[in-house]
Amino acid sequence: MKCYRVIFLLIMMYGVNFSLYANSVYPLGSDVVISNGEIYTVAIETSLNIEELKKLKNTKINQIMYVMDVYPDRSPKQFKIFILDPPKKKKKNENEKDLFSIQRFQYKPEQKQDNPELFSFSGDNLMSEQAIWKNIIYGSIAVFLFIIIFFVKGFINLRRDKKKYQQEIEERKKNIIELFKKAKTREDFERVHSYKQEILSLVKNEDHQLLILLKGIYKIQYKESWLDAELEHINSLKKKLDIEDIFNGV
Repeated sequence: MKCYRVIFLLIMMYGVNFSLYANSVYPLGSDVVISNGEIYTVAIETSLNIEELKKLKNTKINQIMYVMDVYPDRSPKQFKIFILDPPKKKKKNENEKDLFSIQRFQYKPEQKQDNPELFSFSGDNLMSEQAIWKNIIYGSIAVFLFIIIFFVKGFINLRRDKKKYQQEIEERKKNIIELFKKAKTREDFERVHSYKQEILSLVKNEDHQLLILLKGIYKIQYKESWLDAELEHINSLKKKLDIEDIFNGV
């Protein structure tokens, strides 16, 4: 069980979180790539009222977006935003929180480098494409480990259950063999016959003499009393059986 918890925590830690937030910005159309130094009109989803939205004009609402104008009467509500340069790779102030999370945008900074990184937004976390693939790889490894552990644990449980079942079978055989060996009286043989179905299920190869004995008991078991000759006949049938060999499949 502990293994499952560890794998589950790994998946939660490294899986990409795409949950929506109360206040978020998202593309108006199909153009999802944004670059620093550019101006865009974006849609917003928010619980803020009109007056609260208007107060956000000329303010920074997250790591890279600066609000130039507010359009609260449009449907959906919209911001005109200016895209800032990429945030410096410093530890974010714990008290500083993004007012609006960024959804479905890809941030492509215009910088003088051979291979500029493409950033994607999920909630209020800024992640490079490389980081996304890293998370996907870690998540895949975690899922793979979970599957391996699931099947290994299942195989171990199957082996254990099979062994336990075999032990139960051997114990039942032992009890039936003892029952046969001790049988001498009418009551003994009637008790033997009451286990007929279990006896037949435990015998690997159907034995002719065993069937004759069970049939002989059945013929007389409902009589008011057994004759001495009948009891002697049943005992003689029992003596012809090698009961241990029968149950052990020899």
